[in-house]
Amino acid sequence: MPEPAIFVNSADDKSRIAKDRIERILYRDWGKGWRNIDRTIRGCSPAPGAWTTINGATLQILEAKPLPAKTPKDIGGKIGEIVEIAADGFSVVCADGRIKVTRVKPADGGKVAASDFAKSVDLAVGTRLS
Repeated sequence: MPEPAIFVNSADDKSRIAKDRIERILYRDWGKGWRNIDRTIRGCSPAPGAWTTINGATLQILEAKPLPAKTPKDIGGKIGEIVEIAADGFSVVCADGRIKVTRVKPADGGKVAASDFAKSVDLAVGTRLS
């Protein structure tokens, strides 16, 4: 569905509106399907980057692997919930499967393996991303 027309009066308004629209596109809505999430992450990496929030802080997702569910029981959690932390990253529930996040960039740091990030912030299974 196309976005409604917005009338603006200045270049600053146009810039602000463009930034808002871009941020809505890049923000990871875990309620979407794995194909949509995977394509957004791959298409936006390394810049401008897809992102989510964890405990109120921005987390840029640089690399991830889709894990489609074969049955609804394979999803195994709530939307946006971390259901597994492993040596190669952490898995987040989406609408029709999971996404294994493998490389991230926290707001206050550089690019790191998702498993290293998980250790550095004591990430736990059950944490919700938004």
